[in-house]
Amino acid sequence: MSSSTRRKVGIAAALACACAPIADVAVDVPAGALVTVFVIFDAFGTVTAVEGYAANETVSRSSLGGSVTAVLQYDRSFEAMGIRREGAQVIWTAERDEDVSTPLEMPVQWIEIASGAQQILPLEPAAFTARFVGVGIPRAPCLKLDPQRTTTQHLFRDTGPISFVAPLGEGRVVVGTQANEPVTTFASVNLLTDDTVTTLVVSSTRTTPRGFVLENGHVWYAFYSGPEPSPLQLCELTPEAPTTPRCAPTTRGDGALTTLTVSQIVGQLVDGHMEALMLTIDGALWYHREGEPWQRIEAPAEVADCNVGFPALALAYTGEREAVVGFKNGPIQRLKLGPEGLIAREELFERDDFGGLQCRSAYARFADGSEVVLLKRAGGLVGSQVEGRWRRDREGPWLQLPIGGGLSTHALEPYAGQLIASGSAFDVRVIDRDPTRPELPPRFCPPYVVGSEVIQIAPAGARLYFGSETRAGGLVSWTEPL
Repeated sequence: MSSSTRRKVGIAAALACACAPIADVAVDVPAGALVTVFVIFDAFGTVTAVEGYAANETVSRSSLGGSVTAVLQYDRSFEAMGIRREGAQVIWTAERDEDVSTPLEMPVQWIEIASGAQQILPLEPAAFTARFVGVGIPRAPCLKLDPQRTTTQHLFRDTGPISFVAPLGEGRVVVGTQANEPVTTFASVNLLTDDTVTTLVVSSTRTTPRGFVLENGHVWYAFYSGPEPSPLQLCELTPEAPTTPRCAPTTRGDGALTTLTVSQIVGQLVDGHMEALMLTIDGALWYHREGEPWQRIEAPAEVADCNVGFPALALAYTGEREAVVGFKNGPIQRLKLGPEGLIAREELFERDDFGGLQCRSAYARFADGSEVVLLKRAGGLVGSQVEGRWRRDREGPWLQLPIGGGLSTHALEPYAGQLIASGSAFDVRVIDRDPTRPELPPRFCPPYVVGSEVIQIAPAGARLYFGSETRAGGLVSWTEPL
C-alpha cells in the first residue's frame, strides 16, 4: 500500500472511530499543504457545514455532527483551489451562478461515513456534481476601481477624440488628440501630468497622431505634417527628455510618395531597435524597423460592407516579431515576421466562425496565456452586438465567450492580471480570470462608469488612463484600484 493510500484510509478510520477530539485539530494549515474537505449533511441531505483541514490531521467524526459526512481528499492546497476559510469553516455558498461561485473540484478520493460505516465512492463527475450541487466556492471579488475621479481628468477643449495615451515615466503620459470637425483645432501631442499640460514642439499636425510605449519606457508616435504627399514622421520621447521629441521622416520601401496615414500602430524592441506594425486608414498593414523603410505586409482592403462605425482592429504583439492582426473586411491572423518582412501567417478562426470576416476587433491575453477576442462581423449594422471567443492556450479550441452586450471593440488591454475593455455606455468592463480554475471562462464584472465614450485605455503601473471623446473635446481621465 502506498503512503498516500495509507494516509487516506487512516483519515477515514479516524472518522469512523471518533478517536480524536476536535480540540486536538490544528486550525492553521501551512501554505501549500495538501488538504481534506469535510462536507456535513443533515438527515434530509442538505449541506449544513463545510470544514477544511490539513490532510495529515485527525478529525473526530462526532465533533463534526450531522447525519452523513463526505470526506474529500485533495492533492492540492486551499490556495491552489481558491478556497478561503474562517477558522476551520470553509467559506461556501449555495448559489451556483458561475459569476458568483465555482463548484467543488473533483478530489482524489471520496469517502462517505454514516451510522459508523464508511464507503469509498467512485469518482464519477456526474455523480459528484449532483451530490455537491449545493456547495459553491465563492469567486474572488472583481477588481474595484476608485469612483472618486472628479478632479482626476483633463479636457483638451475643442479638439477631436483622444488618439493615443502612452505612459512616460511615473505620473506622466503622452496624449495625442485628433483635429475636430470641421477643422478649427489641429491635432496635437501633449505631455500630461496631474497638474500640468505641455503641448510638444512639433510641426502643425495634419493627421491624427498615433503612438505606443516600448519596454524601455520610451514613447514613439507617428504623424505627418503639411500637404500631401508628405513623409510619415516618427518621433521618440524619453523619460529623461519628456518634452523634447526626436523626430525623423520615414520612407516607403516601394518608393511611392503617397502619404501613409496611420490608423493604429504598435511597437516593440528587437535587438535594441524599435520595430513597429502599422495599420493605415485604407486597411493596409506595414512593418518598420528603426532607420529602415516601411514594408507593406498586406494590401488595402475592400471595405464596402464594413458598416460598423468607428474603426478599431486587433493589433497586438504576442512575441518577438509575432503579432495578432485583425484585417478590415477580412480574418484575424497571427503573423510571424522576419527582418525582411512576413515569414508565415495563420488564421485564428475557421472561415465559418464569426462569418469568417470582420470589421472591428480587439485582442488581448491574460498573464496565463489565455486569449480573448472581441469583434463585430463584416456586414453588421451600426449598434449590432460585439461577439467574443476565448481559449485557454494557443493549442486549445476557441470557445464562445458570453458577453450579453455592453461592450465596444475600441480598446482591450491587460491590467493588474485582468483585462479592461471599453464599454458601449460611457463605461469600461473588467474581465477577470480565476487562476485557480483555468477551465472556467473569463468573467465580465459590473460596468465602471467613466462618463464619456472610452476609445483608448492605457495602464501605467497601478494607474489606469482612459482617453475619451466628448462634445467639448478630447478627455483624459484616470483612476486606480480601491
